[in-house]
Amino acid sequence: MINGRQIRAARALVDMSQDELAEAAGLTPQAIRKIESNKVTPREGTISDIMKVFRNHRIEFIDNQGVRFIPEDVEVLNGKEGIRRFFDLVFEHAQTSGGTIRQNGIGDKTFFDCAPEETAEQGARMAILVPKRKNIYVRAILANGNMDFMYSQYAD
Repeated sequence: MINGRQIRAARALVDMSQDELAEAAGLTPQAIRKIESNKVTPREGTISDIMKVFRNHRIEFIDNQGVRFIPEDVEVLNGKEGIRRFFDLVFEHAQTSGGTIRQNGIGDKTFFDCAPEETAEQGARMAILVPKRKNIYVRAILANGNMDFMYSQYAD
């Protein structure tokens, strides 16, 4: 989990005040002050909201309590939050641009085993979006014999 020092460093990188972070994350300035001074342990959802604000500013939190600008051409996604971010990126792209989305070499069960709620949510929202848009094509390429393909209602 990220800590107050990392949040302060991230704010400094993007020249953001505590008030601006609070507003962008849907929190109070007092909450940001308490989190940054480590007076409270924020809930996972609160940390997720703060991280989302910084992701939108191309900031990521890294190992050893670090923080840095996200390289322009690479975004590393880890854990449940990474899977959620990946699904959000795919959905946002499909919703705004349409086109073909390819899933190569990983079955849906792998996602489901790591993040069941996020995977189910992604399946549900894509199952609604794909038929509506008519210009979204989802293709999955799996290894021969891999039957981990849970969303055949909208993907091939």
